[in-house]
Amino acid sequence: MLRRLCWALIVMLALGCDAPIRVSPPDLPPPEPLALMPEPAPLDLPVAAVFYEDIAYGPDTRHRLDLLLPADLAPGERVPLVLYAHGGGFTHGGKHTAYVGSVPNDIRRYLAARVAFGAVNYRLLARADRDGVAKPMRDVARAVQFLRAHAAQLQLDPERFAMQGVSAGAGTALWLGAHEDLADAWSDDLIARQSTRLRAVALSSTQATYDVLAWDPVVFPDWSVDVLHLAELVGGEAVVRSFYGVDDLAALESDAVIAYRHDVDMLAWISADDAPVWVGNYQDRASYPLSWDSLLHHAHHARAVYDAANAAGLEVVAYVPALGLSPETPETRAEFLLRHLLGQGAQP
Repeated sequence: MLRRLCWALIVMLALGCDAPIRVSPPDLPPPEPLALMPEPAPLDLPVAAVFYEDIAYGPDTRHRLDLLLPADLAPGERVPLVLYAHGGGFTHGGKHTAYVGSVPNDIRRYLAARVAFGAVNYRLLARADRDGVAKPMRDVARAVQFLRAHAAQLQLDPERFAMQGVSAGAGTALWLGAHEDLADAWSDDLIARQSTRLRAVALSSTQATYDVLAWDPVVFPDWSVDVLHLAELVGGEAVVRSFYGVDDLAALESDAVIAYRHDVDMLAWISADDAPVWVGNYQDRASYPLSWDSLLHHAHHARAVYDAANAAGLEVVAYVPALGLSPETPETRAEFLLRHLLGQGAQP
């Protein structure tokens, strides 16, 4: 803080001088090279790739990420990156889920197109967490900054980063895609100086906002859904409290928590210059939510994201069969991200 005040004083003094003066953050040395050891890839791939497992991007044991890179990169070549964030309600799960289900097909598409793929772990919420949902989301932001800080060594193009995720990971991708840049240009930490902005995001079974009090009027306007009451009935009250680090739901209306809720309200951050969005929800039906899982993964979350993006003038591709939402030109999430990273194809 003192350093920033000193720089501000310099600027103020400069305003009284005839000669113009430019104030910029002092340069920092490049990061220490990462000690990397290739491991066998965790899935079958159509092209040769280099796999690095459990790269530490922070001090916690959950601050780990994996990275798959094309194996034949030429000296000086830089490739785009898709970073995957896992689901699990911020209470469980891990990056290993990137290598099962449908995501491996995406990974194969990326590597065949000479796009790197990463998967990140983040700290999970305890039952009575004191930090709240911003903790894991800012961990993922730190992972993005870490990869940008080491982009030269890893041969990544820092200007072409995208994200995909499922459930909590999708919500995190949406938050980073819409939130103002978290970079701190004056930090003494080179990693913290890096941008958190993304080129595009792909969301599967996402939540629309982590301001749960907005779910009734914004996500579920078709019904009167008392989210807090329903959470109490279906065993989600402790999760809601841990989302904001509070002991009592009454604290959700305090000034501090209102500000916290605003910061994690992805819908409120969406604007026309944010990362374009692909959003998918494949529930068979969109009936009244009667469980915590259906409340978290309801098709109406995807609809709320779609509506907010359209209202802001932001490109959005939505697949929500239960609500009849689908684009005129079919486009998978991998195709969508590749189009924005590589400039392939026309706008849908």
